[in-house]
Amino acid sequence: MVVAADFDGDGDNDLAVIHSGTSNIYLFLNNGNGTFAVPPLAVPANTAYALAAADLDNDGDIDMVTSNRAMVLLNRGRASDGTWLGFAPGVQYLNWGLDWIVAADLSGDGLNDLALAWKSQHAAEILINIGHGTFQLAGSLSAGNSPCFITAGQLNGDISPDLAIASVGLDMVVVLLNESRGAASPDCNVNLLPDECDPPGDMDGDGDVDFYDVAGFIDGLLGTACDVLQDMNRDGLVNGADIAVLVDCLVSSACP
Repeated sequence: MVVAADFDGDGDNDLAVIHSGTSNIYLFLNNGNGTFAVPPLAVPANTAYALAAADLDNDGDIDMVTSNRAMVLLNRGRASDGTWLGFAPGVQYLNWGLDWIVAADLSGDGLNDLALAWKSQHAAEILINIGHGTFQLAGSLSAGNSPCFITAGQLNGDISPDLAIASVGLDMVVVLLNESRGAASPDCNVNLLPDECDPPGDMDGDGDVDFYDVAGFIDGLLGTACDVLQDMNRDGLVNGADIAVLVDCLVSSACP
C-alpha cells in the first residue's frame, strides 16, 4: 500500500509505503521535482497492513496511523531551523491486527477519529479522538461478513461523514450513516446506524438520489475501472442486486 502526503511540510507530496512482512513503513521524501530520496526513511510500525495519513493532533502536520493495533505515529514537525524532526514513536490503541483504516471527523468536534475494518470479526471498530492525537475505543459496529475495506464520506447530504464498508462475504457494501449531532460526549456517544435503504446524496448531479449515486461514490473513491452502475447482472433492471455485482468487481477487478 502507498499513501501520498506532505509529511515533511515542504509543500511536496511524499510517499509512505508499507512493505509486506517487515515492521517498518518506508518513507520516500520528495526532492521537489517528482523524484524521491533513496534510501527511504524506515519508520518502525509493527507489521502494518493498511495505512491512513491525516492531521490527528491538529498541529497542521500530517500524521500516520496503521490498521495493525491502531498504531498512531505523530509527526513532530519542523525545528526552529527548519529541519524536519520525523515521527514520534508509535502508540498503539488496540491489541489486535485489523484490515483497513480511515481517518475522519466522525464525532463532529473538529478532530479526526478512526474507523477500522476487522475482517475476522465482521466488525468496524471506532476510535474517538480525545485530543492531542490520543484515542479511546468508542465501540464495535456490525459491518457485514468479512469487511475488507472501509472509507468515509458524506453520503446522505448532511455535514457528518458516514462510513461505507466493502463486505466480501456478502458481496455488498454496508453503509453506516452517522447520526451524531455536534461534538461527542465524554463517553463517546457516537451513533453510527446500519442502513441498507438510504443511499447517498445526488452524487452524479442528475436530480435523483438513486443507486447510480452509490456506485459513483464507490467507483470514485476506490478508483476502479468500472463505469457507474448499470444493469450489471443483465436482468433488465437497475437495482440493489447490481450493487452486489459492482462490489464483486471492486474486489476481483473483473467487471462483467
